[in-house]
Amino acid sequence: MNPAPRILLVEDSELDAELVMRALRRGDLEAEWRRVQTEPDFLAALAWNPALVISDFNLPQFSGQRALELLRGRGLAIPFIVVSGALGEEAAVEMMRLGAVDYLLKDRLGRLPAAVEAALAKSRLEAEAAAARAELAESQRMLSTLAGNLPGMAYRRKADSSGAMLYVSEGCRALTGYERAELEGDAAVAYADLIYPEDRVVREQRCETALVSRTSCGNEYRLRTRDGGTRWVADTARGIYLADGSLSHVEGFAQDITDRKSAVEALRQSEELHRSLIEASPDAIVVAEPDGCLVFASHQARRLFGFGAADSVDGVQVFNFISDADRPRALLNLRRILNDRAITSNVYRMQRRDGTPFEGEVNSALLQSPDGRPRGLVVVTRDVTERRRAEAALRESEARFSAVFEANPIGTALTRLDDGLFLDANEAYAKIFGLQREEILGAHSADLDAWVDRGERDRLLGRMQVSNAPVSAEVTFRRRNGEEFAAAISLAPIEVDGERIVLGLVADITARKHAETTLRESEERFRQVVETIHEVFWIVDGATGEVSYVSPAFERIWGRPPAEATQAGWLDSVFPEDRPRVEARVAHRGTGAGYDEIYRIQRPDGEVRWVHDRGFPLPAPDGRILRYVGIVEDITERKNLESQFLRAQRMESIGTLASGIAHDLNNILAPLLMVAPLLRQNLASEHDRELLGLVEQGAQRGASIVKQLLTFSRGVRGNRGAVQVRHLLKEIAALMRETFPREIAIVDAAAAGLRPIVADVTQLHQVLLNLCVNARDAMPGGGQLELGACNREVTAADRIAFPELPAGDYVELWVRDTGGGIDSALIDRIFEPFFTTKEIGRGTGLGLSTVLGIVKSHDGAVRVESELGRGSRFIVLLPAAPGDPDAAHAAAAPAGRRGRNELVLVVDDEESIRSVLRRVLEHSGYRVLCAANGQEGLAAYVAHRGQVDLIFTDLMMPTMSSISLIRAVQALDPGLPFIATTGLDDRNRMAELAELGIRDALAKPFDPRDALDLIAGKLEHRTRG
Repeated sequence: MNPAPRILLVEDSELDAELVMRALRRGDLEAEWRRVQTEPDFLAALAWNPALVISDFNLPQFSGQRALELLRGRGLAIPFIVVSGALGEEAAVEMMRLGAVDYLLKDRLGRLPAAVEAALAKSRLEAEAAAARAELAESQRMLSTLAGNLPGMAYRRKADSSGAMLYVSEGCRALTGYERAELEGDAAVAYADLIYPEDRVVREQRCETALVSRTSCGNEYRLRTRDGGTRWVADTARGIYLADGSLSHVEGFAQDITDRKSAVEALRQSEELHRSLIEASPDAIVVAEPDGCLVFASHQARRLFGFGAADSVDGVQVFNFISDADRPRALLNLRRILNDRAITSNVYRMQRRDGTPFEGEVNSALLQSPDGRPRGLVVVTRDVTERRRAEAALRESEARFSAVFEANPIGTALTRLDDGLFLDANEAYAKIFGLQREEILGAHSADLDAWVDRGERDRLLGRMQVSNAPVSAEVTFRRRNGEEFAAAISLAPIEVDGERIVLGLVADITARKHAETTLRESEERFRQVVETIHEVFWIVDGATGEVSYVSPAFERIWGRPPAEATQAGWLDSVFPEDRPRVEARVAHRGTGAGYDEIYRIQRPDGEVRWVHDRGFPLPAPDGRILRYVGIVEDITERKNLESQFLRAQRMESIGTLASGIAHDLNNILAPLLMVAPLLRQNLASEHDRELLGLVEQGAQRGASIVKQLLTFSRGVRGNRGAVQVRHLLKEIAALMRETFPREIAIVDAAAAGLRPIVADVTQLHQVLLNLCVNARDAMPGGGQLELGACNREVTAADRIAFPELPAGDYVELWVRDTGGGIDSALIDRIFEPFFTTKEIGRGTGLGLSTVLGIVKSHDGAVRVESELGRGSRFIVLLPAAPGDPDAAHAAAAPAGRRGRNELVLVVDDEESIRSVLRRVLEHSGYRVLCAANGQEGLAAYVAHRGQVDLIFTDLMMPTMSSISLIRAVQALDPGLPFIATTGLDDRNRMAELAELGIRDALAKPFDPRDALDLIAGKLEHRTRG
């Protein structure tokens, strides 16, 4: 990359100097420059070695002509360009005669960059040509000297194919870098091998031809020197023949012509450069004979004047392209060029070959022979039609601008960028600040004290200068009376006559700011309302029917971003079964009626939600509907609660029925299970004992069914303790491997480190067994049954799937099968009591409802995942307990301790139970009183007051309840122990018992040994007390 040229500027006006350099920068010409204005400074600056001098013609203490004479007097070939405000043609001619390369007027600096580049290029070319001439002269001198001293290398070589050198002169060292001894005779280096292979072939062919014709042979070839360099060699040789005419040897002279080759190449490149410069010039350049006949036209000239690529320009008169009106002036200028050797610059009205008119700026100069005779003309033409139009348009624009400037209602001012001086301001500007226009003109911006924050002005101007583009801001100004006001200001950089000016526009926006503040406050209140409510607020354009706004709640309910809330997208999200109804209501909306609809939508994730959509029209004064607005409420939870409420009512009704049945069955089964142990003691026959066992097993099976009914209906709570789930899963898995068909593979997927839970191990066993049996029945042809567990943390995000569970630590259990799966239409019903998908006689329909009841009583949750053809997975979540206890502890069988003749009052409305209890108690050493209800029981106690040691009473009895009986007896004997029995798990009654201090209750049917142990324990505790 060439360094920036040094330009010496001879100019007394700093502003004009800046204009010159700015014009160069606009032409993308970066340069180092110095400005001088006196002769001493000019002479001193020449030591700086400038590449170009640009000079004004007249200076107060110096002149451009004097500067040019000083240059030429010192033999300095520095290009010299004259730039003057006003220069007559005679002065211009004189400057060109003295050696100036160009001259320009200061008000036409647009051509300056091209003139400078052309001058610098010409200077470089002349320097290169001088250097080439110097090199050529030196080469000729050296050749002359070397010719006298046998320059180059004289040689004699064999005429055979080897071409071995018989002799070489001392010049071989300079030519090849090798010594004579290395090249002569059978030396290691063969001269022919030093020649480039492709050049060697040509040399040998030419020499062979010359030897046959007995003529001299001249060759130019490249030679590889000892140091690896390349030399061009001119070699002239001829054959030396013997007297008999036979060839003896070849003699020749090899001369180094490398420098000559380089000079020729440099000359070729120089000519090419000149041609390229001419062809690349944007101006039309032609060369003509002194009479004006063309001999050459550049590509741009051919284009400008309308010549085709194949058209000849030879002999065409250059004056034919100048209009008739301007041709006399052009001929007059031609005479000036020929007579005065002047360089002329004129603007003519011109025309192309086809007659198309244009305006051309024509610069002409004379070509002279070395003896000073005219050889021709160089004419450079530039089409300035558009420039002249632009200048005219600029003048018109300036006039319009002045009119607009004065009439503009917006405050407008022009200030100088450098010092902030006001150059002009319109009346609107003065009025805004409470000033007279005369007070502004000529003042500085700081004098007006209008900026509340002066730093803001500097920042705005800085932004404008950096971007060189208009900038805008809202600022606070101060009027003359001290009042502050809000204003919108725009600053734009412009240039007028080379001077940097700032165009400023100021508008008082106080009223607008107040309105904006009011609007923002209103919009903010509206935004806060619509963005904080859980419902979707929507607006639909009344003309197009398209959604113009939806509040952020749309994404929460619809699961889609608000950008997708188009009218079509909205309707597409409506559940297919509801869509026709909703589309009909939307179509009816065009009549101006409001609407109120409840329908379902389907989110992208497949979730279905219920919404309540209400909308009403907002009409314009002319009756047109401007827009519709409305609110959409997510009522999914309400719908779910309604469904759950109806389901709960149904479940409660079924539960009440089941509870009553269970109570009656327990009263029936209780005597059977209590009497069986007594009968077994009295039966000697093993066969009879087996029959009794069958009866007992049947009663126990019935009791198990009743227990399931109670678990479903009331969520019976049994004895609970810490349970390690892994041990329980192992037991269940072992049981399944022993009892389930071999076609079913049992997979234990329990994770390590499971947290313990607090549960009734028997009920939990029942839950898992019910789920595993259902899984087995779902795979009649075999499959895989997975029984697993893991620790799980339920977070707020899980509340969607498990809304009934608080956040915390849980143990997740699951049973997975690979059966046929469950139809989605039946999923919501499988936990209903007595509902079963099995064949008649294969299931009671209580299994899953029992599972649900037990899990809920343990504060857990049950979910099912199923897909037809891909099996089912039942998930149970139970709260985790701290610690790591052993698995469920097996309770030891009661011992059935005997009494010591204590009196026990048995109160029960079932005769069979009273009868069996009497026999069991009497058989175990107790005395027994029996009563059929609470009233009879109270009478029996009163009759034997002081003798009764314990009351054994049923909770549910006619006439008088057990609670009333207990209260009455405790009023007479507060310390008397009570044991309650029940066929139900009535939590309300159990709570009443707890309030009365009674914590022991037996669930019917019960083992008589449990009753005996509990009675013995109570009596023993009373005796110790």
